[in-house]
Amino acid sequence: MKASNNELRREQRINVEFPYDKEIVGLIKQIAGARWDPTLIVWYLPNRKLPAFN
Repeated sequence: MKASNNELRREQRINVEFPYDKEIVGLIKQIAGARWDPTLIVWYLPNRKLPAFN
């Protein structure tokens, strides 16, 4: 898994790249503001504190 900082539409984001894993995708979809970019093949997450997953 690779994560990096990025700016998208003037908002700080975290890009997350990883080989497809249904369980990880399910967890990421639970994060408010998470978006999939099919062109760059990355998930964008808001760059803020997130609650821990159970």
